[in-house]
Amino acid sequence: MKKLYLFILLFCLGLFFYGCEDEKITVEFETNGGSVVETIVVNDVLDFKLPTAPTKEGYKFVGWFLDSDLTQAFSTLGSDGKVKLYAKWELVIDENHEHKFVNGECECGEKEVVEIKHTVTFMDGDVTLTELSVELKDGDKVAVPEELKKEMFTFVGWFTDSAFTTAYDFESAVTADLVLYAKWEEASIQEKNYTVSFENVELEALQVKEGEALPKPNDPEKEGFIFEGWFTDSACTVAYNFESAITADLVLYAKWTEVIVEPGIEIIVPNGQLEYYLDDTFKLEAIVSPASLGQEVTWRAMNRTKATIDEFGNVTIIAAGEATFRATSANDATLKTSVTITIKDICNPYALMEKLVVKEVVAQKITAYSSTTGYKTTIKGGIANYLFQDIDVIEKMIPVGNGNRPGTSSNGNPFSAKYVTVHDVGAAGDATANANYAVSPTNTVSWHYTVGNEGVYQHLPLNEVGFHAGDGTATPLSFSNSGVKAPDGDKTPGKITINQSTGYFQVNGVDSEVLAPTNGGRIVSNSNLPYTGINNYVNDEGYYMIGNTYWNSTYKTLSNRGGNLNSIGIESTVNAGSNIYLTWYYMAKLISTEILPRTGLTPVEVKQHNTFSGKDCPMTMRHANRWESFMDIVRFEYEAYCKFLAHGWKLELICDSEYVKENGTIISLPETEQDLTYQVRLYSTKVGFDETFTYTVKLPAASVLA
Repeated sequence: MKKLYLFILLFCLGLFFYGCEDEKITVEFETNGGSVVETIVVNDVLDFKLPTAPTKEGYKFVGWFLDSDLTQAFSTLGSDGKVKLYAKWELVIDENHEHKFVNGECECGEKEVVEIKHTVTFMDGDVTLTELSVELKDGDKVAVPEELKKEMFTFVGWFTDSAFTTAYDFESAVTADLVLYAKWEEASIQEKNYTVSFENVELEALQVKEGEALPKPNDPEKEGFIFEGWFTDSACTVAYNFESAITADLVLYAKWTEVIVEPGIEIIVPNGQLEYYLDDTFKLEAIVSPASLGQEVTWRAMNRTKATIDEFGNVTIIAAGEATFRATSANDATLKTSVTITIKDICNPYALMEKLVVKEVVAQKITAYSSTTGYKTTIKGGIANYLFQDIDVIEKMIPVGNGNRPGTSSNGNPFSAKYVTVHDVGAAGDATANANYAVSPTNTVSWHYTVGNEGVYQHLPLNEVGFHAGDGTATPLSFSNSGVKAPDGDKTPGKITINQSTGYFQVNGVDSEVLAPTNGGRIVSNSNLPYTGINNYVNDEGYYMIGNTYWNSTYKTLSNRGGNLNSIGIESTVNAGSNIYLTWYYMAKLISTEILPRTGLTPVEVKQHNTFSGKDCPMTMRHANRWESFMDIVRFEYEAYCKFLAHGWKLELICDSEYVKENGTIISLPETEQDLTYQVRLYSTKVGFDETFTYTVKLPAASVLA
């Protein structure tokens, strides 16, 4: 029974699918005036696809339409059994082709091209410039003709109208006949210049306008000759008339007459000055005549107790009185002359007082290093490079026999004062506390002075060794001849660097004969030299002498010898609550009025602890960038003391400002920046000098310390 049911079901399904088969659709395409060119048959609309668009020469295919009138555009295929589609065309019009229609059809072919030409005419006023006129194809550009030339006129350009309102653009295409008009402007009269040159003299040639007179030049100079005038011939027989007009190029000849010079020597004194002070320095020069004898002379001081003179003419004054200097020709000993100067019995007070005023009034926030970390504080300086106050030195000597007082020698090397070494203690105590530490029997280091704003203490005599500079006492100080000579008797120490290729020292950039120590075999960089440089001096023969040095492996710098065995050590306190700048003033006065005069040293020999070991000391002063301003005070105090104050002169401050103490240091600052004017009296009853000098400094506003 199940098989019967299955058979009946399959039979019914077959009848259903047979009855549902769609009728096929026939589609005709007509593309050329009624003839069917293609027919396709499809099962249903889903199988229908339009054929590739047909082509037809001279036409563009538009699309398929349902009627022969081409009004109903075909979009989709319906379910009709037969469909006819008509092709629609558009005629393509091409100017390079001609189109002829036969029986409604276009027979297209190449059209004969007719070339269009235009005439371009060039006019100069009413005259046609036939040589420029051209015939051009339509669309071509007119070539720019060469610029016209006409005497007394300047050619401006070509225009499209005779009124010259529209300039012609030669970049535009020609599309019609064209007339171009030349425009002119009357030319300005060109000035004509002539060249005037000069012979027998170094004068540059001149340009002179035609018809004008030549300005008379200044009379030239020629050593040993007199200028006689200008001439038009090389024989100098025809003098030139400077009132005549220039009409051609001209050459003028200078006429000279040789001067017969009597042999002799002239001594040149700076500014003709014949009076000098004890501390003046100057140089004499000599001119030998005739020049053919050469300019070399030998100098001699006739009274050497008053002044001396070196081979270069540099004068060194020794004492008051009259000094005579003789110059003798090196090539003719019979030629000689002399000059006498008067030396006053005082140093130059005006030169001193020019250096008194400070470059700036110091008001600064700094870090003071009473320990390695330090503390924040402020410093206020003074109005002058001088402290108007005396200092007292309190003796607090290290006991003889203490381990930190070796005496006048150490390690068999004797002490001699060659330098002054500035330190800061790097400890929290004041001067009294550090002085007590210096004399302690357990202390292993030592120095000569302790300075604080409350006092100055001395711990060692100036002829004994101190353990303070970090270079030990095993190696004595020595100097080597650099082989480099100082210029013209200059005694100023040189700037020492290291040649980074050879490793030799250089003096002012000149290679020396002294090899610098190395850092484990490596040439030391110039950035690893001490701040105050490598110690050196100029010997009596004029050569730079370089001090011995060593590589300090602790501080990674090249350092100088002579710190312990050859320098006076000063420790300055920077304890919290102290007036640090006043401490520096005290230290400067101690150095300048006590140490330098007693040891015969000068401010050039004042050094930092850093000089001898590379240690960052005096740390507070160095980090505040105050070393140079400190040394300005040292230099002025030294000069004032040695030349004036030690001989009975007095310096007196006259200042009634609420911001300044009697000693010239700053108490406080104004609310706003302002100028402060003060006076300083310099006088000596002994020599009868009494003058008051006026200075002005700028006080910074208090806000700089906020």
